[in-house]
Amino acid sequence: MKLNEKFFQAGANEPENVQDVLVENEKIVWNGKPQKKAFVLNNVLKMLPIAIIWIAFDSFFIAMVAMNFSDLPPVAIPFLCIFFVAHLTPVWVWIYNCATASKRQKNTEYVFTNQRIIVRKGLIAADFKSIWYKDIAAVNLR
Repeated sequence: MKLNEKFFQAGANEPENVQDVLVENEKIVWNGKPQKKAFVLNNVLKMLPIAIIWIAFDSFFIAMVAMNFSDLPPVAIPFLCIFFVAHLTPVWVWIYNCATASKRQKNTEYVFTNQRIIVRKGLIAADFKSIWYKDIAAVNLR
């Protein structure tokens, strides 16, 4: 089996599409993208319950701190701000996933060849993952 030599060169020859990572005598049998509506909805709903509970919990404590703001020592205010910004990390991750879901769906591609499955993903740069058929032990369908 002869590999595509330009695939291994560093720098300007980074693969952009699936044809750049195909090996000799490899033919595309099927390729497709995930449905946009389902992909985006999955990314929005996946962490939504956790994000809602987390923001409600933190909002309660932020409101309590705001009501007693005048009683706080001045040195505690920056600490509390930094703490709550860091403590809201699950919410920031959820917002990031929601905001980038459409772009990630656009950059996701599934390709079935006669030798392997190639998955192209990435938000900024393309990342290719190959799954050779001989490595597949079982397939579960939902």
